[in-house]
Amino acid sequence: MQQFKIDSPHGYLHDKNGRVVLNFANFNLGNHQVDDSVRGVTYIEAPNTHPKSVHWIYNSGIPPVTLSVDSGQINNDGTDETVVSMTLDANADSDRQADLIIGGKTFDVSLVPGEETIETITTTARAGTVIEIEVNAPDVQRATTTVEVVNA
Repeated sequence: MQQFKIDSPHGYLHDKNGRVVLNFANFNLGNHQVDDSVRGVTYIEAPNTHPKSVHWIYNSGIPPVTLSVDSGQINNDGTDETVVSMTLDANADSDRQADLIIGGKTFDVSLVPGEETIETITTTARAGTVIEIEVNAPDVQRATTTVEVVNA
């Protein structure tokens, strides 16, 4: 552990590669004990303006999942497909079972460290609907994204 001076109440601490080690908000100003990996600080205006999520380091804590979709929009004809991609951090120590939640419906997925898991979705929802997609479990960091439904 090391002493690190905080000069503004909102920001994030990062390691030598620029990866976020700790997001902070409403911190007391002054010196704080922080992990030895911390090499710098970036201040932000308010807690809700954090642009980055905490990076999982040293195989401790809960590993992150990268979640993405191949398109931000999907046609509502029931045949147009959007690919949902999930990848568990390669440094995770084991496979993880997680919930893939698409528009409120839950599906079980198995995530293998460093390997992409893919699901394909279609919809007949009304145009303008935003489908929320989430991966979550007690032993993985929550990840979310959205897809907008458009007319075919």
